[in-house]
Amino acid sequence: SFFNDSHPYIYSFPMSQAIKEGRLCKYYYYPKLAYLNDDEMALYSLISKKLAQLWDNEKGRFKNKQEAETLLMNRKRIIHKCADKINVYKDIIAEIGEEDLKYTFVYAPQGKYEKLGIKDEVTLTEEDDLSFIQKLLDETKAMYPGKRCNTFTGQDSKDKRSVLLKSFTNGNLDLLLAMKCLDEGVDVPRAERGIFTSSTGNPREF
Repeated sequence: SFFNDSHPYIYSFPMSQAIKEGRLCKYYYYPKLAYLNDDEMALYSLISKKLAQLWDNEKGRFKNKQEAETLLMNRKRIIHKCADKINVYKDIIAEIGEEDLKYTFVYAPQGKYEKLGIKDEVTLTEEDDLSFIQKLLDETKAMYPGKRCNTFTGQDSKDKRSVLLKSFTNGNLDLLLAMKCLDEGVDVPRAERGIFTSSTGNPREF
C-alpha cells in the first residue's frame, strides 16, 4: 500500500512454488485438538465478557485499548497453555514412537499472564515462561528415558545455543524443545519433524 502497488506486487514467490522448486521441503501438516478444562473455560468466558463490555459499537473499537490488549493477550495464553496440551503432546510422541522421535523440534508457547486491569481485579496465576516448556521436557524424559533432549530458549547464551544446535544436527541430541527461538529463518536440514504446541498467526513463523 505504501508504494501504491497491487498483486502480484514487485515479485511474488509463494511457498507452493518454493516447495515445487526444492527451495523449501515438502511437508505434511497434522492438526491435533486440545480442549479447555472447566476452570480454563470459565476464565476464558469471563475475559470474553469483559472484552464485550469494553467494545464501543458506535466507533467500532475498544473504549480502552490498553486494557483490551491485556485481556486479549491473557485470553490467548489460556489457549496456548491449556493443560490438555500436555496430554495431546504425550499422545503425539507415543504415536510417533521412540525410534522415530529422533531429529524432532518441539515448539512451546511463551508469555506470562498479566493482571487484567479491571475493577474487580481478577488476577491470573503468575506463570513463569519456562514452566510449560519444562513440563514438555519432563514428560518426554518420563516416557522415553533413553532419549537425549534439551530446551533451547532465548535465556540461553549464544554459545550454549550454538552447541545445542550443533549437537542436534550431528544426531547427538534427539529432541530440541524451543521457545522464542528457531521459529524464523533458521535452516536445519537434518530436522525431520516439528511439533507445535501453540499455533501462530505469524506467517514468517508458519
